[in-house]
Amino acid sequence: MTDTATRSHAQALAKLREARGDLLCARLAALDAQLWLVGARVSGDTKSNTDARVKRAAQLCEVIADAVARAEPLMFYVEGDAA
Repeated sequence: MTDTATRSHAQALAKLREARGDLLCARLAALDAQLWLVGARVSGDTKSNTDARVKRAAQLCEVIADAVARAEPLMFYVEGDAA
């Protein structure tokens, strides 16, 4: 593998790791938001459709978790290509 290809793979892997980290932070934020929405529901916030918002926040957490799960194998393959 050429120097340029090696650097490209290393840069791509670094960016994928960064993206995975950002996704993990996003998932934690979405989980935190979901907990706050559950708290709002428990405290008696009836003027909004809190149950639907809690459900959507849970769906967002799932979508982000799927994105993390897709990033990890890609990282593995890029890392293998660089070896």
